[in-house]
Amino acid sequence: MDVRTMTRNGVEAAQPARNEDACLLLLDEALRSLEKIDARKHAIVEMRFFLGLSVEETAEALEISQEAASRELRLAQAWLRREVTQGSARIRSTTRSTS
Repeated sequence: MDVRTMTRNGVEAAQPARNEDACLLLLDEALRSLEKIDARKHAIVEMRFFLGLSVEETAEALEISQEAASRELRLAQAWLRREVTQGSARIRSTTRSTS
């Protein structure tokens, strides 16, 4: 999951630059929440997407199996996608109500 994926799946307003900004803010907020809820899943996301480590390298760094790293990454991605999607829905409903 990269920022572009989150943008396509998330905010769908008329102005693309605003969409990206809003999506980045939503993603940042979701990542901070994930860190509080599950530090290991947060670490896996950071290692894979921000540090560019492979699943094998991530698993080794965390001293877990590759299967566990892959499974936790999938769960983290699904959780982040849901959080960003719900956040974008809140933004859309706020935008509509103020229009």
